[in-house]
Amino acid sequence: IFSIWAVCVAFRGKYYFVWGLAHTSMIISGQALHDVASEGEDCWDRGLNVRPLQVETAVTAMDFTGHWNICTGNWLRH
Repeated sequence: IFSIWAVCVAFRGKYYFVWGLAHTSMIISGQALHDVASEGEDCWDRGLNVRPLQVETAVTAMDFTGHWNICTGNWLRH
């Protein structure tokens, strides 16, 4: 079972890397700024497409799909 899980994590690792790189480029260009909080903290999650920790620790399929390919999920939902 552990080896199957390790293979799945390694397979998804390339997606984590590419989506992280794309999100970093959006932050650098300033396109990822979503909202400015009342405390003055900026929210840079506009182009966020995956939350790896939440994906790997998801208990239900709804949790998994909610944190994997976030932008496409939002587009399909609306």
